[in-house]
Amino acid sequence: MSESILTGAALPHGLIESTTLPELLCRAAAGTAGIRYLEALDVTDPDNQLSVQTYAELLNTATAIWNHLKSAGLQPQDPVVLHFSENRAFLTAFWGCLLGGFVPVPIAVAPDYETDNSKTALLRHSVQMLGDPLLLSESTLQPALHAYGQRTGLKLRLMAVSDLPIPEQPRATQFHRANPDDLALLMFTSGSTGTAKGVMLSGRSLLTVAYGMATVNRLEPESISLNWMPLEHVASLVMFHLTQVYVGCKQIQVANQLVLQDPLRWLDWIDQYRVTHTWAPNFAYGLIVDRATETEQRRWDLSCLRWMGNGAEAVVGKTTQRFLELLAAKGLGDVVSPGYGMSETGSGIVHSHNFSQGAAFVEVGQPIPGVAVRIVDDANQLLPSGTVGKLQVAGQTLSQGYYQRPDLNAELFTPDGWFETGDLGLIQSASLTITGRQKEVIILNGVNYYSHEIEAAVEELAEVMASFTAACAVQESGSERLAVFFAPVATSDAAIGSDLIKTIRRQVVRQIGITPSYVIPVEPSEIPKTNLGKIQRTQLVQRFAAGEFAARLRQVELAMAQVSARQSPQNQRQQQIAQIWREVLGLATVGVEENFFELGGNSLLLMQVLQHLQQLDSTISASLSAVALFQYPTISALAGYLNQSESASQSASQLASQQPRRVRTENADIAVVGMACRFPGANSIQQFWQNLCAGVESISFFTDAEILASGVDPALVSHPNYVKASPILACDVAAFDADFFGYSPREASLLDPQQRLLLECAWECLEDAGYNPLNYSGDIGLYAGASANTYLLNHVYPNRHQFDEHDSLNVVTLSSLGGFQLTVANDKDYLTTRVSYKLNLTGPSVNVQTACSTSLVAIHMAQQSLLNGECDMVLAGGVSVHTPQKV
Repeated sequence: MSESILTGAALPHGLIESTTLPELLCRAAAGTAGIRYLEALDVTDPDNQLSVQTYAELLNTATAIWNHLKSAGLQPQDPVVLHFSENRAFLTAFWGCLLGGFVPVPIAVAPDYETDNSKTALLRHSVQMLGDPLLLSESTLQPALHAYGQRTGLKLRLMAVSDLPIPEQPRATQFHRANPDDLALLMFTSGSTGTAKGVMLSGRSLLTVAYGMATVNRLEPESISLNWMPLEHVASLVMFHLTQVYVGCKQIQVANQLVLQDPLRWLDWIDQYRVTHTWAPNFAYGLIVDRATETEQRRWDLSCLRWMGNGAEAVVGKTTQRFLELLAAKGLGDVVSPGYGMSETGSGIVHSHNFSQGAAFVEVGQPIPGVAVRIVDDANQLLPSGTVGKLQVAGQTLSQGYYQRPDLNAELFTPDGWFETGDLGLIQSASLTITGRQKEVIILNGVNYYSHEIEAAVEELAEVMASFTAACAVQESGSERLAVFFAPVATSDAAIGSDLIKTIRRQVVRQIGITPSYVIPVEPSEIPKTNLGKIQRTQLVQRFAAGEFAARLRQVELAMAQVSARQSPQNQRQQQIAQIWREVLGLATVGVEENFFELGGNSLLLMQVLQHLQQLDSTISASLSAVALFQYPTISALAGYLNQSESASQSASQLASQQPRRVRTENADIAVVGMACRFPGANSIQQFWQNLCAGVESISFFTDAEILASGVDPALVSHPNYVKASPILACDVAAFDADFFGYSPREASLLDPQQRLLLECAWECLEDAGYNPLNYSGDIGLYAGASANTYLLNHVYPNRHQFDEHDSLNVVTLSSLGGFQLTVANDKDYLTTRVSYKLNLTGPSVNVQTACSTSLVAIHMAQQSLLNGECDMVLAGGVSVHTPQKV
């Protein structure tokens, strides 16, 4: 009897050692192929000709990014967080890192930075683990990220790629030549502990997957691939970008939301661009099947397709079979290829070219070159062929382990180098079949969610009984859905009605980032457990499939419908939104105050809502985004937002017709309309002028007692060469009207007096000019700089132990709460932006540091900003205050 082990073909000799990742891009840049980006629907450019980037252009732009990163002081192997909403900017930064040997760390953009959610939690955990990494993003994201950092105390070193100058001609250079086993990519995913875990992938792993994908699935220089899954997903980045660079073929990168809004666009673009290779998780095939009537009406020619990957979540045979049957008339052949892989294996490492229709479990095929898979028992002994057991993987693509997690590495990597995938499977007829999960993991839309994390979030609610909650993946219409079974503390119908179910949905969405499709109240006795108290989730899934909970679900739906009926739409806009919600959610009634996610909505359905709303009228299409739908999750709130946006759009249009867009002025005349100052011997500009006219001496002389009270060494005070005089400010630098500027006493005590004085003078300067920045309609800029901060050295740092009750700050770390507060209040980097924030200045806010010429340079830059049309009014100046002063 044969054993359960499969080994892929051998890699070509010297393939990995003779090639580096930068060399892949240089080789592709010698050709004419490149990337077409479909970031948005552009009616002015239906063929998207303006969004094509050749590999040569990518190399040039990435080289510029690399040089900027080097100038910022980065060294090879330093991590760089990539946080982008647009694919073009993401890939440019990605290659900028690879060219210099820096380690890219892709982190998906959050829908909202004003509230805590699963995406912001992933960003926070990864940044904290990396220890103050540089974060690259678009300039449009920078304000939200900065505000998020201030709100949470997270130290973020931000750099905007779009603000960096790119030379027209590429510069010849020698890129970093990394060792094949150096860390090349760090993929952070949510872990079973609720914090992020970083999968470390080497250049060897990435090159092996690229070679395997290209060889096994027959990508050639003439091939054209299309990817619409986020590039933060390892399969998208490695199999559908890096592989195409390796081959030198054309690729199309589509913004994820465009397909989620209308899944048929996926096939539209396959037909339009004659795509040969594409992929998606199983749920996407289900989205097409759900639109069968519309699909049959389309005039597609899909005969161009040679390979369609189906992976990243459980492959449902019935869904794939129906997909193939539906599109056979459109010329689609038997091209769907079930596959298997994960971040820890460097992406897809097992592929099948023989979709097995009608089987209980779908075969995923054979491993790519350089990879081996095996099926073992609990003692890691090989099982006979055809026997279900634990799936383990070994080979060239395997992760180097988890970043700073030796505990996980010891748990999941065997002494002989095999990785515990957590999946169950069998090997038969030289093919691997996945039969389930060893761990309690739910994979929805290609994302892993851990059952016990969901259950823990639900049981945080006081209304839910502890230890009787089960989160399971159940089948519906060929796709997996999340079902949460819970036992309420109270047993009355009112206690387990719609309010508690909505609360549970809201809790899971907020903490986990996924909406349960079913929330089912049960008796504690209905939750099956082993003798040791372990919940048997498989039994619940089987009972759900058998229809045992159908009556319970109808009761829940009835209770929620009764609430919805009492909250009927009150105007046309609410009626329009309600109609869309009913269609998308499949509900008979929805209330105007009910939360979309609490009704069973999720991010996929939200994209469909967005698509329907944008089709209502052009005003909505221009103003509405997915972020707004997250921020306004009820019909009432969303209708109010849309009405407000429509009014604002009309007002802006009228204003634009009256006031032309600000452009560079040819008039070099600039008026100084306000001034404010603090000088030695003068607290106002008038007093300063009088002192100058009268020849007033503004140097202060100190007694020994005054100097000793400032903490100066008595031996220095008594030294004959010690000069007991200095120009000091007439004002009390320790005094500050914290209430006026909205600071708490604690915040004010931390704040550098230089920041305090600049804020006061900025306000007085505007007051002197007769302008109120809180209602001024134009943009006011600020250019300023400060001297070295002696307040930090002599006052704040010696008392640092009082800032953070959880951290003594013996070693100041910027990621701690106290350390971050100390930094923001005293670092010169925040000098101008804090003032702009407090005074509502919406123009440029630039910190200038050129030593003794700082104030002069600030005035020069402010003048240029006015002439260039960047603002309507600008403040310029500088501040230098030493504390203590009497030294």
